[in-house]
Amino acid sequence: MYGLNLFGKDEIFNKNAKIILGSLIAFLAVLFSSLNYSGYFEKNKRKKVMEENFNGKVIEKKIDYENHGDVSLKLSDSKIIGWYYPKQKIEILVGDSLAKIKGTIYMQLYRKKSEVINVNMLEK
Repeated sequence: MYGLNLFGKDEIFNKNAKIILGSLIAFLAVLFSSLNYSGYFEKNKRKKVMEENFNGKVIEKKIDYENHGDVSLKLSDSKIIGWYYPKQKIEILVGDSLAKIKGTIYMQLYRKKSEVINVNMLEK
C-alpha cells in the first residue's frame, strides 16, 4: 500500500533528510569560506604565476566565449596566455611584446613607441 502511511515514517524520514542535507550544505559553505578567507585559492594562483616564464610578441588576441569571455593571447613562441590575463585597465594589443621572468609576479609590456609598462599579474 503505497498511499497508506500508518505511523508517519515517511514524514520523519523527509524531516531527517532535510536536516542532514541542510547541515551538509552549511558545512560546505563554512569550509569554502574559511579556505577563501585564509588565502588558499590565492596561494595556488600566486604559485602558478610565479612559475610562468614567457617572452614574445602578441600575434593573436581572441575572446574565449566558452571560458566566460576571457581574453586569450597567443605569443610568437606559440605560448597561449589566458588564465591570468591582467585585470588592469591596460589593453594589450596585437603587436605588443610581453616578457615575464620566472619567479616574479610582474609582466613587462613593450609598446612600439619604446613604452614599457609593468603589469602585476595578481592584481584584480
